[in-house]
Amino acid sequence: MTRRSLQHSALIGFALLAAATPTYPCDIPVFRYAQERWPLAPYELYCNPESTELTQVLLQHQANLQPAPAPPEPADAPPGLHLIRPYANGNRELIWSGDPSTTSLQSILNSPARTRILEYLADDFVAVWIFLDPETTQDDAGFQLLENNLRAMESTLQWHREYLDLLKKNRLLAPPPDIRFAAVRISRSDPNEQVLIRQLLTSEWDLAEAKGAIAFPVYGRGRVLYALVGTGISGRNIAEACAFLVGPCACTIKDDNPGVDLLLDFDWDDHISELLMTAEEIAPPAGFANLGDTLAWGPPTDAESEPVPVAPPLTNEADVSTDAAPAPSTIQRSALLTMTVALLVVLTASVWLLLRKR
Repeated sequence: MTRRSLQHSALIGFALLAAATPTYPCDIPVFRYAQERWPLAPYELYCNPESTELTQVLLQHQANLQPAPAPPEPADAPPGLHLIRPYANGNRELIWSGDPSTTSLQSILNSPARTRILEYLADDFVAVWIFLDPETTQDDAGFQLLENNLRAMESTLQWHREYLDLLKKNRLLAPPPDIRFAAVRISRSDPNEQVLIRQLLTSEWDLAEAKGAIAFPVYGRGRVLYALVGTGISGRNIAEACAFLVGPCACTIKDDNPGVDLLLDFDWDDHISELLMTAEEIAPPAGFANLGDTLAWGPPTDAESEPVPVAPPLTNEADVSTDAAPAPSTIQRSALLTMTVALLVVLTASVWLLLRKR
């Protein structure tokens, strides 16, 4: 197993371990929670010299892009447009530069591949896999392997029971949505996709050196989970990522989850408001619990003809269980939490030692 595979397996393993802890459950799938709750981090655009015209064009769009308050490093940036990755780890990384024109700005804001990605994500696909061809050739076999495994995942993965119970309890969808994945293929030489390619190749520190095919699962509002490189594009790794995104959200804090955001021009807040049945704030991890009962789960029955009160927020597994089991006591929850934290510490130390030896 490669070092990258170990790192990815560790990330997913910790997330799945946390998801198995019954102390603080979140019944919303990872991809759905991310789409509803995680805005895309803003990129910055520095224009030298400053252009009021380009700034006005920028402000007319819904992209996660804003004028840069200061030039990127080095401070003496040459004339042109300079795209800066969202601020992270104390760095403002310059990832692309072009001439200061409306055409360059449009290529920063959108591209054919990003349009397709947005169409899939907005249409309730769990994830869109970007397949970036090798530097000098086309990897038809690698792309077919990805497609075949995504179709297999669509037929074998299932929503977890708690999520189905939650949908049915709050009468939100009838029937539950299908589990769907899509793949978008990009050539590294495509002139229309150079800004997107730079975003992808700078999403992890060592990807710029990778010459072979790379696959990126994109979920939520446009968040790249991580990269699978070369032989890492395997059935096992594809299945692992798909299962993670379909599974319950173990951590509701965006920055504690793996991944980086893409630059996309789309009004997600408006789109999400159309999906939700109410404008009430959803308190994590209750998810859909306070959204009301505007849509019916199947044909209405006589018992459903009367108004149904809004369900209270879910606080533990007993709220979604079909068995009226008593909620765990405070002592039980504390014990479970302590054991889980201890296990996470042991696993973290083990993986760290293993990676040091490689």
